[in-house]
Amino acid sequence: MVQNNDYDFVLMDIMIPHMDGIEATSKIRALADPNKAKTPVGAITARNPVTDQEIWFAIGVNDFVGKPFSEEKFIQVVSSYI
Repeated sequence: MVQNNDYDFVLMDIMIPHMDGIEATSKIRALADPNKAKTPVGAITARNPVTDQEIWFAIGVNDFVGKPFSEEKFIQVVSSYI
């Protein structure tokens, strides 16, 4: 979708089927179009951010919200990129 469209922000679930959020974010960062490749990615996850956030940031995730999350936290993260 990012390859064919312009987005201000991508909300990425880390645990999606077929291609997880880590692989999908890596593919976004590898796009030939530098503007699309730098599209901000915010992850939503139920995984433990203490043990996994280094991996997410290393592949290009800009920020994340852990489940369960408050509406306030979600808005805080998303609004900083749009």
